[in-house]
Amino acid sequence: MENPTVPMANGIAPTRGSGYTPRMQTTLAAIEKALAIVQQTLDILTSRGDDEAAFEVARAQYSASIRDSWPSNLSSLVKVLDKVHQNPKSKLDDVERARVAEAVSLLRSALDQ
Repeated sequence: MENPTVPMANGIAPTRGSGYTPRMQTTLAAIEKALAIVQQTLDILTSRGDDEAAFEVARAQYSASIRDSWPSNLSSLVKVLDKVHQNPKSKLDDVERARVAEAVSLLRSALDQ
């Protein structure tokens, strides 16, 4: 049975005895959600030929994928995502920009923990 007070990250329920507090589990779930948005954004930028932005996001995404360094290594990803979000030349529509803004917000919240 799933714990209703702890969000599931990518549909995967946290394991019992993981040693994470509910707050930590919530933070990890938010990071996972943000990283899913990052992957979708990367796919969109790549498919639309926005290679420079896609490369910057991919490089920051790779660095952020090292979970042992969370949340400190997420700051470079936040900077890149914010840059892509703010750049009017990025090949994102308004809905996609809003999703990037959501990812930035989720990651900043995680950094503030």
